[in-house]
Amino acid sequence: MKGRRKLIPTIYLAGDKAVKSIENKEELEIDPSTLAKKYEKDGGDYIMVFDLSKSDEDHKLAVEEVRKIVGKVKLSIFAGGNIKRLEDIKNLIHVGVKAVVLNFSKSRVLEFLDEAKIRFGRERIIVSLPDFDTLYKNQELINENFDMLLFMNEPDIKSVVHTTDLKSIIMTYDQSEEELQELLKNDSVFGLAGDKVNDFSYKIKELKDKILSDESLDEIELIEYPIDNTDIGSVLLRVFEKVQDRKFNPKDGTYTSDLFAKGEEAILRRIGEEVIDIYFSSKNNDIEDIKFNLTDFLYHAIALMVEKGITWDDLAKELLTRL
Repeated sequence: MKGRRKLIPTIYLAGDKAVKSIENKEELEIDPSTLAKKYEKDGGDYIMVFDLSKSDEDHKLAVEEVRKIVGKVKLSIFAGGNIKRLEDIKNLIHVGVKAVVLNFSKSRVLEFLDEAKIRFGRERIIVSLPDFDTLYKNQELINENFDMLLFMNEPDIKSVVHTTDLKSIIMTYDQSEEELQELLKNDSVFGLAGDKVNDFSYKIKELKDKILSDESLDEIELIEYPIDNTDIGSVLLRVFEKVQDRKFNPKDGTYTSDLFAKGEEAILRRIGEEVIDIYFSSKNNDIEDIKFNLTDFLYHAIALMVEKGITWDDLAKELLTRL
């Protein structure tokens, strides 16, 4: 089932100043926290912050700016750049970021990765990769240690899907609007970040509307039942039957059949992801997002029921013991 993809404006910091991009260090006239508020009003789903500072002193200034951004907006923040030691991860998490981005190309990151997972949880760590080749050559290590990928350059999405179940954020630079829409149709893509999303000529809300209106219907919407029959019991039974059919009569190219083909671990991973999404959408008081994520959670819970041979009758009996 396809999830609602995210558009993630990106703020580049050099010390306490916002700059144009990774390549262009020209300072912007707007301060970072005000820029974050603008991106929130424009319709961004999350905000990505990269620290491009060269010195430890400027890095401290950048972390303070991240703290101000967290206090200014309701959106969850991803932050990375200049992560040289475990202390740098702790400082960013303590100022309130949702997850810290680690650069896989920096060998020193691997030296404190295990301790970082134990102290902060793997769900708080995103790994940034320069390209698909890096993922392919290190897939076992990456799949075991991270929950989300950040591609600094657009990869071949089909190759990514065949290599990992992890969701990906993709940095954008010069893609067309049509190319962005194509990327966001892929279930393995969590969202898009970077310069193209930042482009002030874009109206993020309008772009989101175009993308959402162009997306194909989810499998759950393709279940045929009378339009006035939205009784929750009837809907859950029909969804269960559809999911069960996808397991025992696989249909190539469908999300649910592919999920079952990947096995129980893939189902459990998706359930875990949805629980985290529910937590943050509730913290952000985003009612539409809460409903969306609860629906995704239920769908994958039903997939687990089918995988384990559990029926609604089994759950009904268990629920009655709670009354």
